[in-house]
Amino acid sequence: MLSIFSRTRLTLSLLIGVAGLGFSLPAQAQFETLDDPLAAGIGYKGTYALGSSGNIVVGYYYDSNAANHGFYYNTTTNTYKTIDNPLASPYYGSGFSGIDGTNIVGTYVDNGNNAHGFLFDVWIKRAAARSRF
Repeated sequence: MLSIFSRTRLTLSLLIGVAGLGFSLPAQAQFETLDDPLAAGIGYKGTYALGSSGNIVVGYYYDSNAANHGFYYNTTTNTYKTIDNPLASPYYGSGFSGIDGTNIVGTYVDNGNNAHGFLFDVWIKRAAARSRF
């Protein structure tokens, strides 16, 4: 996995390369800043958007204890939802790294300081929540 700095350099290199070929962004292109309202952090700060599908953006943010948490942002309703893997350590947390339809992939660190990947299906979670009511 590329670090945030490597991804930034790669993105800048691609933008410079594309600009050199005469490509430009369409006039209607817009950038939207995403800041999860629960993001804080000591040393680590910010919201990291890493994947999107339709009107959903996923990623992670750091809290005031420097633990990361997965977020799910709906661009239509402008709402954030924190979703943490239940097996994640409260000290390290979990985060999403991509989405395809309703499948979200990510990483969490357990209490033994071991990193794990996971697959989370949003629709299964929603169906389980509805069945409780």
